[in-house]
Amino acid sequence: MIKKLSLVIVVILLASCASTPISESLVNNVNNLQNEYFPIEPLIARSQIEIPVDGVMVTKDIRTLTNTEKLAFLGDTRVVVTLAKVTKSGELSYLAGKLTSEKGSYVAFMDYANFFIHDITEGDEVIGRARVGVGLRLVARIKTHKKGVDLGSVLKIGFAANKNELSGELEVRAIGVTSKEIQDLLPGSLPNLDESSIQRALESMAAVKTKIHDAGTSVQPRIMAVALIEKNMVQKAGVMPDA
Repeated sequence: MIKKLSLVIVVILLASCASTPISESLVNNVNNLQNEYFPIEPLIARSQIEIPVDGVMVTKDIRTLTNTEKLAFLGDTRVVVTLAKVTKSGELSYLAGKLTSEKGSYVAFMDYANFFIHDITEGDEVIGRARVGVGLRLVARIKTHKKGVDLGSVLKIGFAANKNELSGELEVRAIGVTSKEIQDLLPGSLPNLDESSIQRALESMAAVKTKIHDAGTSVQPRIMAVALIEKNMVQKAGVMPDA
């Protein structure tokens, strides 16, 4: 399901972040990607979408829908892992592969998302696509002790940690959904990356997923990830990569 998201909307969404400019180094690293989704700091979606009302398609701002209507519109579900290397300057360089080429510091993002796809446009030109939805993000900050470590999944990261091939920490975030129950279930930052902390993180994510459709859960879809059709489009698209 693909909808259109105007560039103006994306820029407006960044207004609250305007005092924190995007690092030039980080922009350059992300600009190396083309047609690859990368996680961004979640932004409130102001998408204009069409929903059926009494047999007629009506355009509405997604923020005005009920929780049930919002969740019903998020027709795609996906779990995806994105890997980035931490450069010497402390910035993230997003990688296409999942096998480390050298020992060093990395960040792995695992998104569980219910979403739909929006075109990012500037006038009549489509410059990228955005995943808009709700879900969970597991962030693993990793230091590898050797090259050739497979960071392609949480289980592989745990296996490598068990073999002392890496160390690090975990963080679990809920995106676009909140309630007291969800806040209580989130473990926050887990300072030791090992099989035990990974198990705890996965258990908390599984518990939070069961609360997404609860009546007491507030649902506000976010722009979670972006793919740019051409290189060197990050500033033009007005998005901030997650760090």
